Amino acid sequence: MTKNSIRNRLSVNQCVRQILLQKKEFSALADYMINTYHDFEKEDLFGKNNQEEKIIQLSWIVNALLKTENTKALDVYIEQLHDALFDFNKLFYDKYVWLYYQSKVMALAFSGKYMEGLPYNTGIFMFVYMNLISLNF
Repeated sequence: MTKNSIRNRLSVNQCVRQILLQKKEFSALADYMINTYHDFEKEDLFGKNNQEEKIIQLSWIVNALLKTENTKALDVYIEQLHDALFDFNKLFYDKYVWLYYQSKVMALAFSGKYMEGLPYNTGIFMFVYMNLISLNF
């Protein structure tokens, strides 16, 4: 697959997800993102040059699953997001690690298990409480 065709497929993916978001078709968005993500994975589309797009797609999947309250598949994609942050010698770890923790906090909040599964760290607790405050106000 040429570099241009990969870029074009990623651009089409970005357009479709924006359209579905604008139409507030969150269930269709989740299905589309999951299907295209798995297609891209099967075709080895993600590499060092577009690892950032993989992280962004996983974030979109997690957010769409949260919006549709589909918590069954949520943990799988949150862990895939975590693993993607460590790819290529943590290339995008510092830039996107907050996405992982935000996803964990939101998943725990939706399940009612606010403090489970997070390491004990004052900074993380502050982050959790700030998220809970924003959820409630």
